[in-house]
Amino acid sequence: MTDVAVDFHEFSRRIAAEFLETVIAIDDRASFDEAETTTVPGEVVTPSRGTARLTDGATAEPGRRSAHALDAKRVSLSFAGAGLVCGVLKPSQDQWESFKANATGAARRADVVIVDWQLCEADDGSRAIEIIQAIRDSDGVPGRRSRLFVVYAGTPDPESIAARLETLPLSRQGESFRLDDGNGMRCVVLVKDGIEGLREDLRSDWQVTESGLPCRVIDEFARHASGLLANVALRSLAVLRANSHALLKRFPRELDPAFVTHRILLPDTRNAEDHAAALVGGELTNILDECQVGAAVGVQQIALWLDSLQLHSGLVSLPGESITIEQFRLLVEHGLGGDDRPAVLDFIDEGRYRDWKKRLDSSWSGQAQGDADARFGIATTFQQTYSRSPQLTLGTVVSTAPGADGHHEFLVCVQPRCDSVRLTEPRCFPFLPLQQVARNFDLILPVDSTLVHCKANKSPFSVRMIEFSPDTQTRTVLASLAEDGVHAEFLAHGSESRYRWVGQLNQQYMQKLVNDYANAAGRVGIDQSEWLRLRGRS
Repeated sequence: MTDVAVDFHEFSRRIAAEFLETVIAIDDRASFDEAETTTVPGEVVTPSRGTARLTDGATAEPGRRSAHALDAKRVSLSFAGAGLVCGVLKPSQDQWESFKANATGAARRADVVIVDWQLCEADDGSRAIEIIQAIRDSDGVPGRRSRLFVVYAGTPDPESIAARLETLPLSRQGESFRLDDGNGMRCVVLVKDGIEGLREDLRSDWQVTESGLPCRVIDEFARHASGLLANVALRSLAVLRANSHALLKRFPRELDPAFVTHRILLPDTRNAEDHAAALVGGELTNILDECQVGAAVGVQQIALWLDSLQLHSGLVSLPGESITIEQFRLLVEHGLGGDDRPAVLDFIDEGRYRDWKKRLDSSWSGQAQGDADARFGIATTFQQTYSRSPQLTLGTVVSTAPGADGHHEFLVCVQPRCDSVRLTEPRCFPFLPLQQVARNFDLILPVDSTLVHCKANKSPFSVRMIEFSPDTQTRTVLASLAEDGVHAEFLAHGSESRYRWVGQLNQQYMQKLVNDYANAAGRVGIDQSEWLRLRGRS
C-alpha cells in the first residue's frame, strides 16, 4: 500500500482486501460442472423488447444455465484471483439439518458468508433467514463478532427481501439494500446477473455478475468495517496472519527441552505458563511494530478521512470559533500537546491556546456521538474480555449492590497478580474506592448502558479488605453468572455479599494507579522547622 489512495474508502478497501481470506457461498443450485445444464420450467415467449426469456413450463437449451444457478467454478476462481479462498456449499432439502450444522461450523472460520435467497424450495427466503440466524446464534454473545452476510438473490425484488430481513431484526440504511442490527451484523442484498424484471434504476448498483462478486464483497466489507481505528485493527490482523508461519518458526520444537529446564529451575514452576504466553505476546507486538500498522492513522490517512466527512461549509467548529479545513489539518499534524503554541498554529490566539487543550472534544466533527470521547477513554483504560469468566485480580473493577439511596459503590482491586493465583484457601483482596465525581475525573466506568465518571481514592485509610474463596480447579477467584443471567459477580467468602463485575483495567493504567497509591502510603512525616518546610515548597 505504498501508493496514495484517492479517497478514504479506497484506502479502507485496500486494507479490507489485505485482511479478507475466506468466504463461503451457500446455494442449492450451485453447479460444479461446466457441462451441467439446468431445466427451467416455463414456455418460451418473446417479450416486447430485449432478448427472449424463459417462463414457467419451458426447458433450457443445452449448455444454458438457469439465472437462479451459481457457477461454483467461476465464483471460486474469481475469488482466487482476488486472493481469497471461497468454498461453495450446496444444501439439499432431505439433509437440511445436518447441512445447517456443517455450514454453521464453516461460517465460524469465514470472513464473509454469501447466501442464496431461495434455498431448498423455500421461495419466501425462510431457509436463507434460518441459516443466517443459525450462524448468528453460533457466534455466541450478541455483538461479540462482526458479521457480513451477502444475500445473492435470483429474484428481481430486492425490496421484498430487505423487508423480510428486517424481521431478524435488521434496519435499512436509507434507501439502499444494506441492513444493520447496530451491533456488528450487516446484510447486503445483491441480485444475480441474468435476472429479468429488475428495475432499471437498480441494475448498476445492485445487480452483480459472478465474476464481479469478489470486488463487490471487498467493497461491502470495507463499508462495513472501515474507520480510522478499525483500519488499524484490520491491518494488524492481516500482518499477523501473513507472518503466522514466521512466528511458528520463532519457537521450534528444539526449544522445548530448554523451556522445560527453565520451568524446573524457577522458584515457582507454574510461572513458566504465564512466561510462555508473554513470550508469544511479545513477538506479536514486534510484528505489529515492524510492519508499522499505526501508519494507517497517519496524517495522510486522516486527511482522506476528513474529506470523507464532507464538511461542506469548509469550516471546523472548535471552542469559541471556527477554523478552516487546512488549519485543522495543521492542528492534526502538530497537535496541542505542548505548553507553548507552535508557530505554525499562529491562527490560535496565544492567550486561548491552553483553553483549547482543556475544552477540545470530538464534537467538532458534527458526526461523533456525544459520548465518543468517553468511549475512547474507556478503550484506552479497560481491557476487553474475550472468552473466559472474569477473574478477580489487579485492576478488576466491581460494584456493590445498590444501597438505600439506590447508588452503587465502585471498587478497584489492587491485589498483585502473583497473589491472585494458585490459591488453595480463602484470601483477602484489597480494594480502593472509586468516588463518583462530576469534574476532575480520571476514570470512566461502562456500567450497562450508562457511563459513570470516577476518581480513585488513593488514601491508605480508604482501603477495604474483602475475603473470597478460590475456584478449586483454576485456583483463582472467578465470577459466576448472576441471577439475571446477564451480569457476572463475585461472591464474598462466608457471606451473601455479591460484587458485580464491571470491567478489567489494563496493565499500564493499573501500574500508574498502584504507583500513586504506594506514594501516598509511603509519605514520610518528619518534625522540622515550619519556616524551612514552607521555603522548600516555594
